[in-house]
Amino acid sequence: MMKRLILLFTIAIPVLINAQQPTDSSTPPAANSAKELVITQAENVFTLGKHASMEITIPQAKLSDVDKSWQKYIKSGSKNKPEVKDGITSIKGAINKNVSPQGFDLYSKLIGTTDGVKMIVWFVREDSIYMSSATGTDRDLAAEKYLHDFAVGEYKYAVKDELKAEQDKLKSLEDELKEFIKDEEKSNKKINENERSIERQKNAIQANNNDQKNKAEQIGAQKKVVEQQKAISADAGKDAAKVQKGFESELKKLEKENEKLNKDIDDWEKEIREEGRNIDKSKQNQALKNEDIEKQRKAINAVQNKLDNIK
Repeated sequence: MMKRLILLFTIAIPVLINAQQPTDSSTPPAANSAKELVITQAENVFTLGKHASMEITIPQAKLSDVDKSWQKYIKSGSKNKPEVKDGITSIKGAINKNVSPQGFDLYSKLIGTTDGVKMIVWFVREDSIYMSSATGTDRDLAAEKYLHDFAVGEYKYAVKDELKAEQDKLKSLEDELKEFIKDEEKSNKKINENERSIERQKNAIQANNNDQKNKAEQIGAQKKVVEQQKAISADAGKDAAKVQKGFESELKKLEKENEKLNKDIDDWEKEIREEGRNIDKSKQNQALKNEDIEKQRKAINAVQNKLDNIK
């Protein structure tokens, strides 16, 4: 008698599952700790009247997911299939040796809430007695465990989905960081290419300057030839002048080429300055993105910690 009174006293206290204190004061408790899974016993009304039942809310869970898993769970080992009518899922002859070796009937109602999925479950013994701490047996403890095990599994599924979502966010952030790094590398590559082009162009300018100098000397010498040829004959002077005009045309062409060579250098130097600004911007973006990545890693650790502490 004394042993049963102790059991009843224990059952009268809500079953607190997995109470955990936050591990990081900078993160909200809901984000880094598993919520308490509480099983309570109460009288609830359903299609067969008002009877003793057990209640539990599965945090973060989706109603459709829980409903599908629950029907599979209660069917396990039974020859019968669950039936759904008027929002009540029931099964005759559910099997769980701890709850009842002979089988038991089960009725349940699942309700989607802002906190998750609330489950109200009625366990009926083979003698048509609804299981509860008031029935004078310990089978309600086995029924609580049966329900608790299911709730823990569904809670884990929900948190695993949350973990996957956070991991996907991290991958997205890391991919964005890689793009910023690629941008910086691309800008550095462009700067190096332009610097090499500028060096080649400067050599070309030097060669062009030498060509202009030589061509100017040719023109000066040809002017003397023109004067000499004029003294011989008008036609000879004209022929020599044509040669001079050709030299002058070639000099103008060299001058025009020189102008283009210098303009190319100006354009490349402008690109170098632009790419330098792009590098600065990329480095700033990388720093900010690294901060986001670090925060996201902490978020993942918090969710993983929550998952690890669901028991």
